[in-house]
Amino acid sequence: MINKSLSALGNVINALTCSSSKSNHIPYRDSKLTRLLQDALGGNSRTALICCCSPSTSNSSETFSTLRFGTRAKHIKTSPTAKRIVDAETGARWNAVDVPTKEESVKRILAEVKLIPTVKHIDHASDAPKKDDHHGRTLAKLRERLDDEDVNLLEELLILGLIPVQKKTWNQAAKTSPHSPHHFSLISVGLCVCLQLKSENKALKARIAASGTMEGGRKEAELRAIRDGLSLAWSLGFRRPSFLRRVNCSVKNQEEAVAVAEAASHKGTIEGVNGVKALLWVLRGRIDEVRLQALLQAHEAHRWDLLRRRSIRVLDSLQVALRSQSHNSQGAKVGGMWSIHRKFIHGDAATAMAAKSSVVVLKIFVSIIILSLSFLSYSATSTEFNYPAAFNFGDSNSDTGDLAAGLGFRLGLPYGQTYFNPPTGRFCDGRLILDFLMDAMDLPFLNAYLEAVGLPNFRRGCNFAAAGSTINPATPTSVCPFSFGIQVSQFLRFKARVIELLSKSKKFDKYLPAEDYFQKGLYMFDIGQNDLAGAFYSKSFDQVVASIPTTLVEFENGIKRLYDEGARNFWIHNTGPLGCLAQNVAKFGTDPSKLDELGCVAGHNQAAKLFNLQLHALTKKLQSQYADSNITHVDIYTIKSNLIANYSRYGFEQPIMACCGYGGPPLNYDSRVGCGQTKVINNATVAAKACNDSTEYVNWDGIHYTEAANQYVSSEVLTGKYSDPPFADKMPFALSLKF
Repeated sequence: MINKSLSALGNVINALTCSSSKSNHIPYRDSKLTRLLQDALGGNSRTALICCCSPSTSNSSETFSTLRFGTRAKHIKTSPTAKRIVDAETGARWNAVDVPTKEESVKRILAEVKLIPTVKHIDHASDAPKKDDHHGRTLAKLRERLDDEDVNLLEELLILGLIPVQKKTWNQAAKTSPHSPHHFSLISVGLCVCLQLKSENKALKARIAASGTMEGGRKEAELRAIRDGLSLAWSLGFRRPSFLRRVNCSVKNQEEAVAVAEAASHKGTIEGVNGVKALLWVLRGRIDEVRLQALLQAHEAHRWDLLRRRSIRVLDSLQVALRSQSHNSQGAKVGGMWSIHRKFIHGDAATAMAAKSSVVVLKIFVSIIILSLSFLSYSATSTEFNYPAAFNFGDSNSDTGDLAAGLGFRLGLPYGQTYFNPPTGRFCDGRLILDFLMDAMDLPFLNAYLEAVGLPNFRRGCNFAAAGSTINPATPTSVCPFSFGIQVSQFLRFKARVIELLSKSKKFDKYLPAEDYFQKGLYMFDIGQNDLAGAFYSKSFDQVVASIPTTLVEFENGIKRLYDEGARNFWIHNTGPLGCLAQNVAKFGTDPSKLDELGCVAGHNQAAKLFNLQLHALTKKLQSQYADSNITHVDIYTIKSNLIANYSRYGFEQPIMACCGYGGPPLNYDSRVGCGQTKVINNATVAAKACNDSTEYVNWDGIHYTEAANQYVSSEVLTGKYSDPPFADKMPFALSLKF
């Protein structure tokens, strides 16, 4: 039956392409297939023919036959026939292809309405339509498309003259048939107005419903409104004595006075110290002296810390923007200026002064501070990102010291030399992608869960990521015992312990997250790299790929446990190009045939792509399964691959070779000597030292990226175009990076 249908289809194609006379018979009825395809092949449809071919030589005959069939079908000349539509009432006829769709009509009428000149006065008595037969027929047409309630609303709008239609249009509509273009214009305008009113009504109902849910926390909402209102007034410049007196009169008790004072000391810092001190002085009668002095000190500390952090952010943005020019002398000068001023911001003024003369340093400082202050004025008007806390799970790509604290070892220099100095347990010369994201969201760097020394503060979140972690449960030979399931269990204990302590005493409030932070917070994930990379040491490519579904089932179980505990905002990174890490190139890239055009191990990158495809599919499933959650998938692989492929465009000089290592070019990596270590190899003492300028390298120690590379990756993440769903409209703070 199939062969008969295909044969009949071939005959139809031949008849359509070879016939010279219109009266030639086309055998559409020879089979059911050709009968079904009659409209597609006869000219009244837009048809696409897909030819499936095989590159294998064993299928060459079928391939040639398919291509010949496609070539014949390509010569079919269609001749569409316009169908006629007859109006049952008037007998009017028109072509079906000329009848506009509802959307096209609405767009066309809206364009006409926009051309109507605006008038200051409307004579409703002369311009508005009267309730005659034409008016009734117009409303009857509207009832065919809308509900009776909507039509009644439009009838009132039409009578009152609130729909912007010219008098000429009404007159022409009254003289012509109800099926004329003028009546159709009125119907289309009515549809537009109705849809707009429906949308506004829906938004209003949503706001009313949202306000109803706040009755339980009415007092907290009132205090929040006081803070937000004061912040808005402060940003608009309302700092005159009359405004301050009105604020003082509106304060009813000490609780509200403290709320207003705290808002002034934290929200209005950018606008200047004098205005804030004036407000605190006005409120001095409502707040005790000790509390007032504490607020003043907190205000000063917050102001200078905000100024320092945002100045550093400006400098980081400048470095990204000027990195493309670093290959010339002018770019090198700018890079040197950035380095000197950065040391000045961090308090290392002596080093900066020693590097350049005092005059040059002064010029640099003044110019950069001017740019910083202009940036601060812009950032002050941008919308604040509203996640109160963040909780991170992952491996060494986002570990802020968990493994070092958990296993009790010290990660010494040169780790951390670029930013922290001394090291903080991060496997990088400076900041990680996580650190840049936290800074962009105006959140502090996350403390490691297992770090017990140094007064760790978990008020705005906690980091459970540990270097060497895997999604799959750890084995006796694993580098790290804190697998993803263990990290989730640590979080559950952390949450339970926090709630227990907060219920006992309020003295822990400034160190621990509030209970509602666990639902409103952002849960971030960057894990899975070690599952793939470690598997290649004992498994073939096919075995590694076959283990991916099992790994993702474990990941899904962890997400479900967090969801059951109230987590609703998930941020998931996929894994990067494993084959481009110097560690994997040194181990698995000794055979040049296994390397791709970038010098990366092709098998590792292929496995990473397959892992990412299935991870993306899992996130889509979770998005539909947990409809009340926000689940974002971030394509880290594409960002890092683009960086490695076009490294020189972004100011880097080495895409794969490690900055800190031993062995020299082309990889500068030796698994026997880790970064910063000194060992005896072949009766010779060797040391793995850091390069002179880590900003020229993408890779730091053969496994992890440099701070400069992490900064580039985070800036691309914050554009929103590598995320599913895109989040640029939901994260307006990303605009602050576009310097």
